[in-house]
Amino acid sequence: MCSSWDNNVYFYSIAFGRRQDTLMGHDDAVSKIHWCNSKLFTGSWDSTVKVNTISVSPDGSLLVSGTKEGVVSMWDVAESCVLHQLPCHNGAVHDIALSPDAVTCMWMNEPCNTIITGSADRQILLWRLQY
Repeated sequence: MCSSWDNNVYFYSIAFGRRQDTLMGHDDAVSKIHWCNSKLFTGSWDSTVKVNTISVSPDGSLLVSGTKEGVVSMWDVAESCVLHQLPCHNGAVHDIALSPDAVTCMWMNEPCNTIITGSADRQILLWRLQY
């Protein structure tokens, strides 16, 4: 599977060495793809807020996206709605990582889920999640 500048996502067969299917649905370049719990999440530059990167929680309930404008958004996947938006960077958000479980990061001696963001502003930010 790969994203493309021609607005599509392509599925390839490694065994046969050719494209098997094409997913169309964006009006601009697909900048990020993520597969989680049998769901495909795609980020594109086709909206007012352009998505540079996405990450999905291990259980598939939370999606986090980052934009060229430096905004990090947290989404409820089941409800398809934005939970929070954080204008936290002064440059494009290049990558986002979610902790895979509650023991990855300790915050004041308590287990917590975290988001780590990296940006063109040369900052790496660590966010403690409570959801």
